[in-house]
Amino acid sequence: VTPAHKYQLALSMFRLAWCRAVPADRVLSAGTSTPRLSPLAHSLYLRSVSLHQASSHSSTHSESDSSSPTGAATVVTSSSSVDQEQLESLCKRRGFVFPGSEIYGGLAGSKDYGPLGVRLKRNLQNLWWRSFVYSRVDVEPIETRIICHPEVWRTTGHLGEFGHEMFETKFGTPSLQTATGQQTPSSPDPDRNDAESSENNNNNNNDNKNKEKKLSKTERQELQRQRALEEQGFGKVLTAYLRPETAQGSIMSFKQVVASMRRQLPFGIAAVGPSFRNEISPGNFLFRSREFEQMEMQFFCPPDSSKDWHHHWVEFCVNWLKMVGLKDESIRLHQHGPEELAHYSLATTDIEFAYPFGWGELWGISNRSDFDLRSHDTRTQKDLRYRDPLKLVPPFYPHIVEPAIGTDRLVYAVLTDALREETFENGTTRLVLRLQPHVAPYRFAILPLLKKAPLVEKAERIFTHLRQACIPCDMDVSGSIGRRYRRQDEIGTPHCITVDFDTLEDDAVTIRCRDSMQQERVSIEEFIARQQPQLGAWPQ
Repeated sequence: VTPAHKYQLALSMFRLAWCRAVPADRVLSAGTSTPRLSPLAHSLYLRSVSLHQASSHSSTHSESDSSSPTGAATVVTSSSSVDQEQLESLCKRRGFVFPGSEIYGGLAGSKDYGPLGVRLKRNLQNLWWRSFVYSRVDVEPIETRIICHPEVWRTTGHLGEFGHEMFETKFGTPSLQTATGQQTPSSPDPDRNDAESSENNNNNNNDNKNKEKKLSKTERQELQRQRALEEQGFGKVLTAYLRPETAQGSIMSFKQVVASMRRQLPFGIAAVGPSFRNEISPGNFLFRSREFEQMEMQFFCPPDSSKDWHHHWVEFCVNWLKMVGLKDESIRLHQHGPEELAHYSLATTDIEFAYPFGWGELWGISNRSDFDLRSHDTRTQKDLRYRDPLKLVPPFYPHIVEPAIGTDRLVYAVLTDALREETFENGTTRLVLRLQPHVAPYRFAILPLLKKAPLVEKAERIFTHLRQACIPCDMDVSGSIGRRYRRQDEIGTPHCITVDFDTLEDDAVTIRCRDSMQQERVSIEEFIARQQPQLGAWPQ
């Protein structure tokens, strides 16, 4: 047992002896407010002081809850049943997710990503690109616009097939009548004669004509905007829509991708971008919002193989979720029944996740059949059929298998499954995000033992060397080493690199593991060699 641990034990015993001191031993000295200690408490106090002086010369970086020589505390319980309020509090306190427009009172379902949230989100997106596009030979990336021609959404059925049954009650409008048939104050008065009504109508018409002659600057700009939309192909509708999905941009580009990239079936087109929905009740943290980001792929294949590809992508997506850190017991599959299928779908499988509020859809894999290509072909009279280069089969409309996931829901799921509350033998607790190293915002945290110039300068050299190689890392110099360990635990940093006074002599650092809290002493040169090759040698 190290001197630091003996000091903690002696201090605890001293506090216990103080609390149990008999009243006769706590008589105040004349003219002072300091109680005299009992002989037991006094001896333990002197013992703790001597042990504290010994521990101050020790190079062990023990944590406040440590109970072993390696600095690794024994975890008694580890709970993953963290409620949503606790998760939201952590995300706000540590810079993952902030309430949108908070200084104006906030907006329902509106969340902003903080510095660490952006890093986490980008890491997940990069893993998605790597797994679904860059490591495959049958998928091409694409980026399409948010605003499409309004006829696109009439063709796909988004304007006609999707919607919620709503009832609207208007109050105080000129055309409103009450349920009892009584007329509103703005309705014509039956006691007034026709001449008075006719005179008032003529006056109103004259007023309207005068108003039409005098357009404000804002009205003139709006008129110019509408004319510009007409000239750009929006027609007389004069209405553009924010896209509800990224899929249609990829589907409409099918013919161009086939021609420009010389693609043959089967192949996919992948896209990441924002989408928008008229959500009636946004909420549940990041789960449901009116503005969100999607990672979607449209996989085009022959009709007779679409069922097999659907099964393939369901299995592929489940394995990918496990790779980013989701547990087996946190995900399940839901196969849509005939009454649940969308109008374009032959089969749909949802990967559901156990969020704090209950099970909810995380990833949808749908067999969209040939509905989209056939519908766009019919509306535009553009031939969107696929033609076999070998001409072994006549032209046909490919089927589309679509794995679509919302980035926000993925971030929510990863944070939920990673957050743990652990209790140690001495009763202390810690919150820790057990994020995968390739998902965590930082891979390393560089921590000088004390805020002393030589230690800080050495830590800054290591920090700069890692950053120049684009290895995400943090440097923290404020607070005790134990508090800094806890801060890094809460943001999911896998390893902390501690620079102490011995580092100045032997050029070695202490690597502390987040999950086990074990500490390992290695040379800086060896630590650098373990990282990416582009780091190069450590400058002596």
